Amino acid sequence: MVLAPRDWLVIANAPQVGSKSYQGSHAFKAKLASFEIDQDEFLSHFKDEQTCCFEFAESPKISTYLYCFLAGPYQVFESDVEEIKNFKVPLRLIGRKSVAKYLENSKEDYFNTTKSGIEYYEKFFSCNYPFAKLDQAFVADFSSGAMENVGLITYRDQFIQRDEFFTEARKQYVRMVILHEISHMWFGNLVTMKWWDDLWLNESFANFVSYLALDEGEGTKQYTGAWVEFLDESFWGLATDQKNTTHPISVEVIHTEAAFDMFDGISYGKGAAWLN
Repeated sequence: MVLAPRDWLVIANAPQVGSKSYQGSHAFKAKLASFEIDQDEFLSHFKDEQTCCFEFAESPKISTYLYCFLAGPYQVFESDVEEIKNFKVPLRLIGRKSVAKYLENSKEDYFNTTKSGIEYYEKFFSCNYPFAKLDQAFVADFSSGAMENVGLITYRDQFIQRDEFFTEARKQYVRMVILHEISHMWFGNLVTMKWWDDLWLNESFANFVSYLALDEGEGTKQYTGAWVEFLDESFWGLATDQKNTTHPISVEVIHTEAAFDMFDGISYGKGAAWLN
């Protein structure tokens, strides 16, 4: 449960199952009481805003680093195309109101790529999409670029096409990242590495199958340069490997912070520079 201003959008890994005014939410009052939190003092942080208690279904057992919830005055976009509106997995896009018009213009491309990716990976992994829904949110100043949170993928909002300078190569790169994150729903989320020293396998495999899905998936046939880009990125990796800053593919990771220090900024290779 999340207590937030009534006019905010609040989403989490699992679907929302209800929203109630704070005054009617006995469960939330009981929760505050169990934490020995003074209700009046807690509500004072909201000043005169109308608050609402947002409740979510229980999520499946997941790794803690895949937990996410998003709250704010965001706008939701749903597909206008019937086959996507009625798709077996509920799909939504979320963005700030300041970029809403740009997301509106390209939303069907994102939905088509998402639907194509889910259908491709279901066949590839011989396993249905393992979670209840898939929201994809574009947020400001997101340092990681993109993150495969269960049922709620987050991207920095530079992934939204805003002008005519968004070339076909950049469009293809964005679709590849979307497919990369969707593949993690199976490889990384449904099945998670035991420890961070196998992060290289988690990310390298997701990178490979994203190119595979872009090349072979239905609805992505217009992107014909998937393997050209794959080779280009491979050469970037070989060049990087020759530097004195290189390190083994698999290294000992003593604690979680060290894993993120090692991984930060290298998740999408040279392509990430296109969106800066």
